[in-house]
Order: sequence, then structure tokens, then C-alpha cells
Amino acid sequence: MLRFFLLIGLIFMALLNVQADNSPSKDPCHYSTEGKDFWLGFMQNRNTGTSHYIEITVTSRISAEITVTYGPNEVLVGKYQVSANASLPISIDYNLLE
Repeated sequence: MLRFFLLIGLIFMALLNVQADNSPSKDPCHYSTEGKDFWLGFMQNRNTGTSHYIEITVTSRISAEITVTYGPNEVLVGKYQVSANASLPISIDYNLLE
């Protein structure tokens, strides 16, 4: 009887170990926000004021140079530098993308 309970205990521990290996950090379907190429879109959301702009915020774990472009021909909006572990808000003229 003791062997039976030991066997059940070992099977249970093996199943727990398999479950732990499926954690999000090891899951191949887990997506990160890190990368080099991002596509994004903006829905219409105007204020009633006269100053309209679009703002994106870029963060990085390391110092990085950021290039912001738009459209199928990748028209340059600007090049920016973001410091390590910092965030950089980038404002884009609303008329540029309207």
C-alpha cells in the first residue's frame, strides 16, 4: 500500500513539473512588446480645441535610436533617441496623418 501512495505521489509531482514548464515565459505563443518593427493605427478621436496631435510613447531597456515613419512609402516623421530604462513621448502633428 505504501508503494501505491509513493507511486501516486511521484506521478502527481511529475505532472506538476510538466505544468510548470508551460509557464508564459516558456510559452512560444507568448508575445512581448519588445522588438524593432511596430505597426499601429489611431481611431478618430478629436477634441474640440484647435491643437490636435497624436502622441506615442516609446520605452526601452537599452539606449536606442527610434525612427518613426508613416504610410506605405514610409515617409519619415523623425528620428529620436531614447535612454535606457526611460520613456520618450513623441508628438506627431495631427494634419500629417489626417
